[in-house]
Amino acid sequence: MDKAMTRLFNGLKSVSKSGALKTGRNLEILSGIAALVGLCLISHYNYLLFHVLVELFSIVIGVTLFIVAWNLRRTITNHYILFIGIAYLFVATLDTFHTLSYKGMGVFAIDSADTATQLWIAARFLQGASLLAAPYFLKRKLNSGATFFLFTVFAALILGSIYLWNIFPACYIEGRGLTPFKVAGEYIISSILLMALIFLYKNRSHFDAAVSRWIGVSIVATMVSELAFTFYVGVYDISNLIGHFFKIIAFYLIYKAVIKMAFIKPYDLLFRDLNLQRAALQEEKKRAQSYLDVAGIIVVLNIDQTIALINKSGCHLLGCEEREVIGKNWFDTFIPERIRNDAKAVFSNLITGALEGIDVYENPILSVSGEERLIRWHNSRLRDEHGRITGTLSAGEDITEWKKAEAEKTKLATFPQLNPNPIAEVDLSGKVHFLNPAAERLFPDLRRLGVAHPWLKDWEEWVGGFLRDRDQEGRREIEIGEEWYNQTMYYVDEIERIRIYGLDITKRKRAEATLLKIHEDLEQRVRERTLQLDTVQRALQKSYNELERRVEERTAELEAANKELESFSYSVSHDLQAPLRAIDGYARMILRDHTDQFDEDTKQKFGTIRRSSQMMGQLINDLLAFSRLGRQEIMPSKLDMGGLLNDAWKELQMIHPERKMILDAQEMPQAFGDRTLIKQVLLNLLSNAIKFTKYRECAKIEAGGCADGKQLVYYIIDNGVGFDMTYHDKMFGVFQRLHSSDEFEGTGVGLAIVQRIIHRHGGRVWAEGRPDRGASFYFSLKRKE
Repeated sequence: MDKAMTRLFNGLKSVSKSGALKTGRNLEILSGIAALVGLCLISHYNYLLFHVLVELFSIVIGVTLFIVAWNLRRTITNHYILFIGIAYLFVATLDTFHTLSYKGMGVFAIDSADTATQLWIAARFLQGASLLAAPYFLKRKLNSGATFFLFTVFAALILGSIYLWNIFPACYIEGRGLTPFKVAGEYIISSILLMALIFLYKNRSHFDAAVSRWIGVSIVATMVSELAFTFYVGVYDISNLIGHFFKIIAFYLIYKAVIKMAFIKPYDLLFRDLNLQRAALQEEKKRAQSYLDVAGIIVVLNIDQTIALINKSGCHLLGCEEREVIGKNWFDTFIPERIRNDAKAVFSNLITGALEGIDVYENPILSVSGEERLIRWHNSRLRDEHGRITGTLSAGEDITEWKKAEAEKTKLATFPQLNPNPIAEVDLSGKVHFLNPAAERLFPDLRRLGVAHPWLKDWEEWVGGFLRDRDQEGRREIEIGEEWYNQTMYYVDEIERIRIYGLDITKRKRAEATLLKIHEDLEQRVRERTLQLDTVQRALQKSYNELERRVEERTAELEAANKELESFSYSVSHDLQAPLRAIDGYARMILRDHTDQFDEDTKQKFGTIRRSSQMMGQLINDLLAFSRLGRQEIMPSKLDMGGLLNDAWKELQMIHPERKMILDAQEMPQAFGDRTLIKQVLLNLLSNAIKFTKYRECAKIEAGGCADGKQLVYYIIDNGVGFDMTYHDKMFGVFQRLHSSDEFEGTGVGLAIVQRIIHRHGGRVWAEGRPDRGASFYFSLKRKE
């Protein structure tokens, strides 16, 4: 027990991260090579039998593809699959007539090989054209009934032109070999397949990478097959043999591709358009944000005074991140309390329309560190597409330092001679009496021009104002050449003159002009981007509506399809296994009726055919069981895991009465899940342990479990052959095996079923092992809160 628990907790800590995934693929390749070698040997013994087996394989694949596609036509969105399935049914039909018409079969009263060759070239033309046209239905819906009818008409015309009217061009002449039409036809078919391969590559984004590769290699194999058939003279030539081998490869790969698309990833493209539109909207948002960040301080307020948007410069000035600012009340958070009510009043007037146009307003703001900064704002209103005010856009300039400099310069006015800014004294008549050094340098002709100088522009109006109120203070901003000045004027009673203090504000005016231009450009860009974003938003909403409609339609279709899936399961199990039973039955009859005519090697080959057909039947049943798990409803209940273990063990003891087996059942905590499915997990794991201990004199199996935090972990340990941890990740794949079927029986689906059941329960499954040292399998289930 201690040893088992140690191994259990070690298993909890070790989840394999990587490993070589070559074994399953190598087994598949080796099995295929073995099958091809077997067929090659059969071809030397009896070429006609070889031909029948090869064509029968392609016919079964073609019918299988049709059955799968047709029964799933209401649940799949990728109509490429449906079109290929229908097309391959009629390719299989022509191949069937080709097989029955083959020279030496004796089914039809035909002595020439031309009829079989005509049917071959017609079937390949149909196959190539179908692969070329199939990508058209990746984005379009296929009318399955009309397509089936058109293929029926085409097949009927081909058969009639060959069997009834005898108008199909000759393809083979006895003693001479292939006709120019046949050779040219093979090259044309190869060209069509090449175009189909190019179209497939251009549309590869619509497929899973593995599926795209399988279809591509299938097309290439078909091209090689066609080219091989351009060289033979006799129907039993080596080029004919090679052509049939590549046909087997091509049909097998298209079968793998369609099965994966139909069963494993049928809904990958459902949200593709929506994701593209969402990405475009995000791109527009980023672009709009970049426009905001090039300006000074930008703040957008909602009508409820909360912050809707702030640029990077604003965040930097406030000393916080954007996420800390958005949604907060601007005035309550960042405006000093002493002026908060006044600032709110200005905002209210701007929202209600009491302040028209772009209004300039100065007020201090408060950073998170408590520092105040004086900002000059340019404010404007934002409106929606209906003209309703939705908030304000404020572009600000930090004038704190400028104000400090202005105050410093004002102090210098007390000492005119030292002041770096211009100061002048002018009497009421306009005569200049005093200029400090700065004024003399900046305006050397001011004394001579007097009131005609731009510095004293509108002098009479200012004099009139001071005559009415000599205590007033005059302020204005004037432009002299390319420079701007702020003038402050006082009337000095003692000398009856007007003293003018000047301050160079050129930099500030240029900055204001630049800021105003940026503000205007920004407003225009915001309006443009708002319009674009509204358009994108409407398009997105339309897509959402369309998606919702499609989901509703798909839900309705799936509800109807659920009922058909049961009949589909029966159809698959019946229609696919019927040809296999026929192969098994005919092989058994041949052995029974002609066993004394065959040597031991031939008998073994027929035995291999029977075992292979029976194996394929079991594979079909396992595949159906695996596919049903995805839609089977889980009925959770409280589970006595120890009781389930004992029930499963008793069943397996009845199945293997000849085996010496010991089960060491440790304590297993109660779980919560589907009783039937969890029992299937225990049955599969125990069966796996029994299978891989068959070379042990006594199979010793230990099972138990424990609680680990929020999960329950269970284990089954055996003393069997074990496995190399390098291939751990391959164990739970469909049809993946670490040992040959000759050494240990099975289809490679049992552990995949275990993994799917556990994943549907929200748990995980893993394994540990060492070659010839046994294996440990673990699975976890969530604890019920």
